[in-house]
Amino acid sequence: MTTAGQLALTSTQVVAVILDGNLSAETYVTTLIARAETLKDLNALITIDKAGALAAARNIDALRKNGMALPALAGLRLLLSAHRT
Repeated sequence: MTTAGQLALTSTQVVAVILDGNLSAETYVTTLIARAETLKDLNALITIDKAGALAAARNIDALRKNGMALPALAGLRLLLSAHRT
C-alpha cells in the first residue's frame, strides 16, 4: 500500500487492514512518524514517542505472525492533547 493510501485510511480501515495482515503495524507507524516529521513546522505535536510507537507496532506484527489474537484496536493511532488556555 502506498504512503498516500495509508494516510487516506480511516481509523476503522486501518484497524481492519492491520488485523487482516494487509498492512504491517510497523509500516503504518513508520508512515505516520514520517508524516509528523514532514509537518513539524505546524508545531501541532510537542512529543512523539517514536521508539515506543515502533515497539508497540512490532509487538502487534509479532502477535499476528505467531497466529495469536490481536487486540481489537490493534494499529489504531492515538494522539493526546494537552490544551492550555
